[in-house]
Amino acid sequence: MSNIWSEFGFRGNPFSTAPIKANAEGKKLLKGRDKELRLLRMKLTSSDLHTTIEGQNGVGKTSLVGIAAFTLYEEFLDDPENKPAFIPVDHIFQISATENIEAFKEKFLLRMVSFISSLEWLDETRFPVGKLEDLRRWSNDPIIKSFNGGLSIAGFGANASTTNSVNGSSAFSGAGLEASLREILNIMFPAGCSGGFVCLLDNMELLDTSLTARKVLEDLRDSVLSFPGIKWVLCGARGIIRSVASTNRLQGKLATPIELAPLADNDVGDVIEARTSILKTKVDAYIPIASNGFKFVYDISNHNLRIALKFCEDYCLWCAFEGKKPQNEEEKNELLKHWLTSEAEKNLADTQSITRTGWSVFQVISQRPEGISPTGDYGEFGYDSPQALQPHLRSLEQAALIESTIDDSDRRRKTITLTPRGWLIDYYNKTKQN
Repeated sequence: MSNIWSEFGFRGNPFSTAPIKANAEGKKLLKGRDKELRLLRMKLTSSDLHTTIEGQNGVGKTSLVGIAAFTLYEEFLDDPENKPAFIPVDHIFQISATENIEAFKEKFLLRMVSFISSLEWLDETRFPVGKLEDLRRWSNDPIIKSFNGGLSIAGFGANASTTNSVNGSSAFSGAGLEASLREILNIMFPAGCSGGFVCLLDNMELLDTSLTARKVLEDLRDSVLSFPGIKWVLCGARGIIRSVASTNRLQGKLATPIELAPLADNDVGDVIEARTSILKTKVDAYIPIASNGFKFVYDISNHNLRIALKFCEDYCLWCAFEGKKPQNEEEKNELLKHWLTSEAEKNLADTQSITRTGWSVFQVISQRPEGISPTGDYGEFGYDSPQALQPHLRSLEQAALIESTIDDSDRRRKTITLTPRGWLIDYYNKTKQN
């Protein structure tokens, strides 16, 4: 079976949930973020602190960072003699609560050595490159030594039982590797205004709690976060970044977070129009959803771009499989609503264990899209204590209609929000009420 997008007349999936690529095409695809893009570029170019971004999952943080770094890189390549060298690193770093800090540092060192060694154009710029020759020789002829963890130098692949450390020339073994990399970075970027390598530390919410995040970042403070010429951007959801950026030890390292809100309603249509326009290969390219249909899905998805794109991709795949091809805007919107209703009914079939009281709790949560705290807001549900509310929350969570974050100190649920499945059923419930 051929690719449905090529059959529709596109060279790619207009509803892909992957971050926008940091290239010239990605610049055209990023819509509704001009203000945030200016602010992020300003922080990268004008502050010695590491930039931070806070926003809900799926709001577009990774895409924004990629395009900001790419535009600064473009400006440098256009005028390398006069523009600071901001260079985006082609890897997204992540760290979990269970990852060893030294293993993460090792991974960072290997990535940076490999990346810097691959930049052939460095020889043609104003940077002194004598040190780069040793670095490149090491990178091309590594001697791998196993230890606990999971990284492979040759392919940077995960390995469940071993990780791989650096050996080779004495200049680049153990602490020598870090010292040599720091020396090279100091040569390349003698001051903050000289630029730097832009590295993204993404999905900080993987650390589960702000208490864990603070401990991890404090451990990284004087190691990975202290390298000269490295411009880190830390991204997180659920308040993780906000809660750690102002602590005493991190205040001198992390900037106040950029708050990335959902796209404004009048920008949502531009997203899909840009994607279909740029990706189409035929003048008469076809898509079974109208731009106002996409905005409709965005609205019922709690203004979450990733969820909206996922729903629209599923809808298009269904249209192709069923041979449905609505032609005008009215037909497209009518078929889309039919599909949404059908999908909601399928999901409802798996929620038979939820009681009428449980659905009442669900309705209260749906009216608070930012989330609700069962330990502090139980009165809004009509209960005298959080304990009385817990059984109903548990049934909703088991049905995958809600999800929760964790309290820092006592591990109690802190914030409850609807899942994508929950928002779809919330839409269905509202249509039945009208």
